Amino acid sequence: GRLSLDLAELVRPCTGKPATAREIWDKVVRGGAELPGGSKLWDETLAGALDAARTGDWPLCTYLAARCFLEAGGSNAGAAALAVSDERCCKTLWLEVAAPVVVEVPPGQERLCVRFDNNRDALDWVPTDQLSNAIIRRGRVWVRRRGCGTLAGGLCGSAERLNPGETFE
Repeated sequence: GRLSLDLAELVRPCTGKPATAREIWDKVVRGGAELPGGSKLWDETLAGALDAARTGDWPLCTYLAARCFLEAGGSNAGAAALAVSDERCCKTLWLEVAAPVVVEVPPGQERLCVRFDNNRDALDWVPTDQLSNAIIRRGRVWVRRRGCGTLAGGLCGSAERLNPGETFE
């Protein structure tokens, strides 16, 4: 009804600037307002609020965060719902702010720990120049003259020296 339309005017005004974050938050949390369409139309989750923030849509971000807060029960539970770590944000922060250095290692200068299909009990360190082409899928590799195996530590943890996210001198 009227409460939804009033909120819509705060978040998406016909003219002028949107309302402040405090005004939007209070209308939702204290007044119980919901944008027309509610959760059927809007992603009223932390992920939805973060998506709005990524695009710079702060009024919508405020609304979605307030709805997420309410849906979780408000108070401490609502605050906890908004404090959850978001993997996409962590990855974006790492890639955009930390600006990692990509190191190309010449073939054979690194070894990968492989568990071969014909001997599942043993792990072997295989120089990268013995790998046939690329990693097949889900950590599966083909090693020349040895056969098929699986990277023991997965795609990001099987290298002897240069695993993603690690530092070295």
